[in-house]
Amino acid sequence: MTKIKFFQGGFSLLEIMAALLLLGILSGVFFNAFTTIKSVPAGPKVKAYNLARQELEFLYESVRDDTWGSVNNHLNVNHNYVPPAITLDGTSFLPAYVATAIDRDGDGQEDYRKVEMTVTW
Repeated sequence: MTKIKFFQGGFSLLEIMAALLLLGILSGVFFNAFTTIKSVPAGPKVKAYNLARQELEFLYESVRDDTWGSVNNHLNVNHNYVPPAITLDGTSFLPAYVATAIDRDGDGQEDYRKVEMTVTW
């Protein structure tokens, strides 16, 4: 007579159901978090930040050796440039910047220019 051995390995039905319940709860929380982010309106701080980034992108074109000393370069030292006001969702934003020369090594020569951007609303 041959004895049949029963293998008792694997997961029980209760363990599988508990894992599925936990997975469902976590996926619901993540789904809710991602769908809520889309519906939050951007406040004026976020809009001002994005406007400042847009204006700085415009200034990247001025950082070239062949136009650095030009009178029309927007990055000339102490050149206060005020772009026109922009109205977004009924709020008027006014960007402005000033460029200053920075001498890091003290040799009297300009090493780079620092641009300070401000956006008021």
